Amino acid sequence: MSIRYTLVLTAGEYSMGTISVTTFGADPQTVNAANLNALVTPIITECNGSLDNTNIKAAAGIVDTKLATITTAGKVNTSALITTSQAAGDVIYNDGTNWVRLAKDAGKYLKSGASAVSWDVGFVAAVQSDQETATSNVVSVTPGTQQYHPSACKAWCRFNGETTGTNAPTSGYNVTSVTRNSTGNYTITFTTAFSGDNTYCVIGSVSDAGAALNALINPITLSAATCVVIVSSGGSVADEDLVCLTFFGDQ
Repeated sequence: MSIRYTLVLTAGEYSMGTISVTTFGADPQTVNAANLNALVTPIITECNGSLDNTNIKAAAGIVDTKLATITTAGKVNTSALITTSQAAGDVIYNDGTNWVRLAKDAGKYLKSGASAVSWDVGFVAAVQSDQETATSNVVSVTPGTQQYHPSACKAWCRFNGETTGTNAPTSGYNVTSVTRNSTGNYTITFTTAFSGDNTYCVIGSVSDAGAALNALINPITLSAATCVVIVSSGGSVADEDLVCLTFFGDQ
C-alpha cells in the first residue's frame, strides 16, 4: 500500500521551494507516529527558523509591509539604493520625514534650509558697475574690483622730489612714473587713467623740518597730474625728499 500525504502551510503566507524528506517508498509501511514525524519534522524545522534564500522562490514578491524595520548597523548596502530617475551627481537628503532625491544642477552649490537643501549659484563676484553704483548687498568684492568703489583710493604715490628725470615712485599704487620737470614741479602719470578731468581729487603732503610747505596740484588730466611744491612763507618752489600724494575719484 502506498500512502501520499499533502501538507498545506498557510500561516505567514510563505511561498516555499522544495523540501526533501524521506518518503514511504513503494513498499507498504506501517503508518505510525515515527513514520509521520520523519515526514513532518523537516518541514517544521524549516518553518521554525531555517528558511533561507534557497527556500523562497525568486518571484515570491514579498511586500515591504511584511518586513520589519532594519536597524542593525551594516545591514543596509547603500550601493543598492535606487530612487526614481536617479542619475550620476544627484544628492539624496532627508527632509525630516522622507529621503528625497535632488537632481544635479551643474555649476551650482548646495544650500541648506530649515528642512531641505537646494541648489544655489553661490559666490557671485561684483563687476565694475556694481562697485561704482555701490548699492548691492548680494555680490562679493574681489581684489580686482575693489578699487572701483567711490570710497577707495584710486592711486597714491610716495617719491623723492630731489631725484631728477623720470622715475618710478619709491612706493605707490596705479602710478607708472613720476617725472621731475623742474625745481619743485612733478608730473605723476597714472597706470589706469581716470574717466574725466573733474572726476577726481588729490590729497598731498610734503616733509621739511624747517619750512611750511604746500603741494599745489595743477593741471589735472585723465592720465596724469602735475604737482608743484611751494614754500608757504615766500611762495617759491622747492625740491623735497619726501612728497606724498593720494588720488580719489572715478576710473
